Order: sequence, then structure tokens, then C-alpha cells
Amino acid sequence: MAVNQVVKYNDESVAYVRKIITEKEIKNILLIRGKNSFIYSGADKIVEKILFDKDYTVFKNFENNPKINDVKKGVALLLENNCDCILAIGGGSVIDIAKLVSFYSHKNECNLQEENTAMLKHERIPIIAIPTTAGTGSECTHFAVLYEGYDKFSIADKLIKPDIVCLIPELTYSTSTYLSYVTAFDAFSQALESFWSINSTRESLEYSTKALKLIWNNINLVRDMENVQVRNDLLQASFYAGKAIDITKTTAPHAFSYYLSQKFNIPHGHAVAITLPFFVKYNYDLKEMDSNDSRGYSYIKYNLNELSNVLGINYSKLAQFITDFKFTPLFTKDVIKKILSNVHLFEEWPNHVNIERLQNNPRKIDAKVWPHLKEYLLKLNNI
Repeated sequence: MAVNQVVKYNDESVAYVRKIITEKEIKNILLIRGKNSFIYSGADKIVEKILFDKDYTVFKNFENNPKINDVKKGVALLLENNCDCILAIGGGSVIDIAKLVSFYSHKNECNLQEENTAMLKHERIPIIAIPTTAGTGSECTHFAVLYEGYDKFSIADKLIKPDIVCLIPELTYSTSTYLSYVTAFDAFSQALESFWSINSTRESLEYSTKALKLIWNNINLVRDMENVQVRNDLLQASFYAGKAIDITKTTAPHAFSYYLSQKFNIPHGHAVAITLPFFVKYNYDLKEMDSNDSRGYSYIKYNLNELSNVLGINYSKLAQFITDFKFTPLFTKDVIKKILSNVHLFEEWPNHVNIERLQNNPRKIDAKVWPHLKEYLLKLNNI
């Protein structure tokens, strides 16, 4: 059982949402939104068009990377106000917490364990998602992330995918250059990881290919804040990347990133950027005994080489190209130095790698990876 998601664009999306709210006789909406971004993105004006004569309750007091207590607060608000629909407008954390509030609203407690947590169709609180960043793809996935300490947990259920997605590129136009790089890299890494994932399918490869081409051709143009076409393309790419990982889920770079993000207060996309070049090379250097894909060693090598055609660059040069040119704002020495200054880094980090995501990687990963990862980070710090 899954959600038959409806995707609408630009102004037609506002009219469509208004129509659905009226037809479904929705009485009270839980509006989950960001804080300052809600104003400077123009999301407030979109909400006014949709909800100007409707009753709604606002939930905005939660962290960027949602914690279980944030979810509990959202569930309490939803139940206290008898909300029968959730409108989520914001970045990935906003949409993730909307999915989590819907998921837990009919459960006795918020439980971080994935097993035995399936939602029933009659329990769902419908979700309308409007992303204001071009990066996470949360609006089209059936899982949501929350954190406990440095550990990331994923709640997966086909019924938490938003019912309606409104893609309105104008909401991303005010995003800062740095955040544009961060979110675009998140989408880029999602698409790349989906491409090489052991769970890839013909459909997922189509989505990831579209996302990779759009991001690769536009990433260096995000400095031009007035380039509307670039902003439009990056939002579309983020959507395609989300569709890809909805099928495959992510792999090693994401599995290693969650600790960095939480420990060093680094935006998620930036944390992913730090390890992706390492795993680009690591996966390409696999031997037949390292293969983790049932389709075999030859398939993995062929698939990785196909990325050369998609991106127009020899795969063997891809890792260096990412750090040297394409995403340079994310590889500044101050961030790498901050990470390496933690004397306990390589004692703590192995305990906080997400095993579920790691298992999707095309090359097996064991304890031998850590000295090589340390060497890679030291090299980045010395560039």
C-alpha cells in the first residue's frame, strides 16, 4: 500500500491545494514551518494564499535535525487542536518532522525502532509538502530522519510519503550561496549514491541520471543569485534525486555523514560533501572479493563507468574534480581542520555510522577503511 502522490507546479499548485482542502472538508490544519526562512523565502505569502480563511495551528519550535522530543511536541499540538491535515512548508527537516508527526499521531509513544511500526491507512494524517530548498528530496520519499545524540534513525513507511507536493521554484530564490551549495550537494550525493546502490533499478537510474545532469551542469552557477533557470533546474533535480533514493535509499557517504553533522554542527549536505570524494574512489578501487552487489563485480565496474558518460568526466578523475573545482565552497580548510582537531574523532566516529545505509554500498566496508579515511582527511587539510 502506498500514497498516490500528486505533484503540482508554481501557481497551479496553490489553486489545487485550495480545491482539495475545500473538497475534503478539512477543518483544521497543522502548519509546520521554518522560522526566519518562512519569511525571507516568501513562504508566508504562499500560506496566506492557501489558508487565508482557514483555521490552522502553527508548529515551528523544533531543531534543524529533528529529535524525538520535537516530534512529541508536534504530535501533542496536532491532537490538542484536532488537526486533520498537515501543511509542511520549508526545508528537509520541516518536511521530515511533518511525516514523523503524521506517523506517530496514532501511536501510544514515539518509538525509534523501525520494526512493528507500520501505519494503517485509516490512521494517516494527510500531508501537503512545499519545499523551500533544492536539496533534500524529502517531499517525495517514504522515510523520515530523526536523531538521538549522534545517531540517526530512519522511520520508513509507504504511507508517510506526502499526498501533495507543490514545487514552487521562487521559494528557493532567496537561499544564500552557501546553503545553495549545501543543498545542491545533498541532492547530487543522493543521486550519485542511488546510481551505484545495490538496490538500483531501471526506474531509479532514470531519476538519478536526470538529477545528476541537472546539478552537474548548474552547480557553479549558484553564485549568480539572479539566475532563475538555475534555481528552477536545481529544484527539479532535487525532486528527481528524492525519487531515486525513495527506491534505493542512500549508501556509505550518507552513512558516515550523520555523526559529522551532529558532532560538529555542520549542515547535512556539507557533512556528506566531506566524505563523498573518498567513497567515489573507494568504490572504484573494489576487488571482486569486495563486491556487495548480487549483480556481481563486473556490473558494479560497468555501472561506475557509466557515470563517466552521465557527467562527461572520466570516473577515475571524479573525486579530485569534486574537491578541486565543482564544489570548492564546501571543502574549505577551516571545516576540515575543525573536524581533525577532535582527538577522539576516530574513536567515536565508527560507533555512529548508520549500518542500514552502509549495507547499500556496492563495495563492502570494514574496519580497514578508517586509516584510509584519516589519510584522505589529512590530505584535504593540507591542500
